[in-house]
Amino acid sequence: SRIGAESFVCPTCRFRAMDPLNRMLDGGRGVLKQFVLRPPLLPKTATSEASLKFQLNLPRIKEWRKAGHNVEVRMCRLDSYKAHQTWPEMLEFKINGRKVFDIKPPAAGHKRLDVPQKISAELKPNVNTISVHIKDPDLKRFALCIARSAPC
Repeated sequence: SRIGAESFVCPTCRFRAMDPLNRMLDGGRGVLKQFVLRPPLLPKTATSEASLKFQLNLPRIKEWRKAGHNVEVRMCRLDSYKAHQTWPEMLEFKINGRKVFDIKPPAAGHKRLDVPQKISAELKPNVNTISVHIKDPDLKRFALCIARSAPC
């Protein structure tokens, strides 16, 4: 649905509702990092391309993996209140300098299937440096979440 005051659903709630078969853990245990791609995070001049770099400290990642938990990257659009995974036109995601996944535009005449990306296997215990490079005609319409989830 398009934006309307009667239908507001915050990005965090949309991230939680996005995949009912792979639910985010409750509270702060589920949302590890969340960003709205707008100033001050991005420069005001960044309209179609930007890079983010941040650290993610996961001292218990090995325990989480043993318990069957996943760490995922999820994105949603801010110009819609639907709980749908939506990637920007292009995205490159690196952990500790190594490319983990990239999102490319769909082939002409085709639609791209946008799904959350699991990154647990690429994360090391303790501090990880995450780099994200994004291209889209309207960057400011996206929110990004690093989420901890567990299959139902």
